[in-house]
Amino acid sequence: MLANIGSLGLAAARPDDYAGVLSSVANDDRGGEKLRDAEKAAFGYTHLDLAAAMMQDWSIPRLFCEAVLHHKAPSQSGLDEESRHLRLAQMLHVAGIIADYCVAPEGARVQALQALLDAGAPLNGEVDHVIALCDRVGRDWMEWSSMVNISAQALPPTRDVLAQLREQSGQ
Repeated sequence: MLANIGSLGLAAARPDDYAGVLSSVANDDRGGEKLRDAEKAAFGYTHLDLAAAMMQDWSIPRLFCEAVLHHKAPSQSGLDEESRHLRLAQMLHVAGIIADYCVAPEGARVQALQALLDAGAPLNGEVDHVIALCDRVGRDWMEWSSMVNISAQALPPTRDVLAQLREQSGQ
């Protein structure tokens, strides 16, 4: 839940400047890389840097701070391939992509599923696991959203979305 707290920190501390940064990258299709570049240019640090620093200030263990710092691009982190730090960053990365899939509008859902299947570790191509996980998260999201009165759309079965993906890619 704290992985993107740095965005909230920037929005609260520098609302006008951060609004400008966000509007400058409104069509970022590179997984947030453009946003992080724009944040670095405007502030000298990214929302991930700020999130990790805030978490350190709250005495959250370094393992979690580093995972948050690197979760948007774990493969570019330079963390040891066998480390818990990298594994946790990868899991946070995949969790974010699952969230993106679950809230994607119908027209973008197939692409969102492809992004999830492309995420690699820690899923390692386990399509049945991805399907079960997405269906479970979708059901949980519907249940939680109704408890807190948030509007949410029901997801179709992930197998149906996968069939659309395969049809589009000619498989």
